[in-house]
Amino acid sequence: MHRKKKKKKKKKKKKKKKKKKKKKKKKKKKKKKKKKKSEGTMVTARRRSQCCRTSTSCPNPPSQSERDPMPQSEPHQYSERHRGDI
Repeated sequence: MHRKKKKKKKKKKKKKKKKKKKKKKKKKKKKKKKKKKSEGTMVTARRRSQCCRTSTSCPNPPSQSERDPMPQSEPHQYSERHRGDI
């Protein structure tokens, strides 16, 4: 005998819950401080020594202490106890 076809039950689609979007906090940008250009005061020692050697009219002549370094004194005398460690 001819069998009756079973009707397929339609599956009910589940409604997806919408996720609430989290609001992103905006990061505050830090303002960069502008460095003031120092007027010829921060010239590196090497550059200064070369420019003062060559030209007499230097914008920033080295101070007296920089021009002639401390006179070399005799080598440091170690105490008798440490003499063997040298």
